[in-house]
Amino acid sequence: MKQDRLQSLVRLAQAKEQAAVKLYIDARAANDLNQQRLQELISYRDEYQQPGESNSLSPVLFQSRRVFLGQLCTAIDQQEMQLVNSQAFLEQQQQSWRKLQIKRQSIEKLIAKGALQQAVIASRQEQKELDEITQYPDLTGLHTVNGIN
Repeated sequence: MKQDRLQSLVRLAQAKEQAAVKLYIDARAANDLNQQRLQELISYRDEYQQPGESNSLSPVLFQSRRVFLGQLCTAIDQQEMQLVNSQAFLEQQQQSWRKLQIKRQSIEKLIAKGALQQAVIASRQEQKELDEITQYPDLTGLHTVNGIN
């Protein structure tokens, strides 16, 4: 009965661990997406800052370009903060998953230890029974050996 309860605990721990794995995978995907977005914004800013026809721009277009670059830099700063937050969340999900994994493994070890203890107890009981049998010889067997029934 105790083993059944422990097996139920293992199943529950496995379900919790699988849910944590899914959260971790989702957090990792979100983090990767945030990293990709940041790289895209940086690349776009770098391309936009390339000297080219900016020397021939009118003052209005030049000012418009500066404002746009300022907005782009603000977007990059915001995306960097988003990335920092998603990395922190990813780390949190990984730690949560690891704790649940350790808990499940502990329950499994407890079950294995209990099964080993049961085997040791059964072995000792069997040895005790064998010792008792050899300690008290069967009297009917002695009669047969001596020719008496």
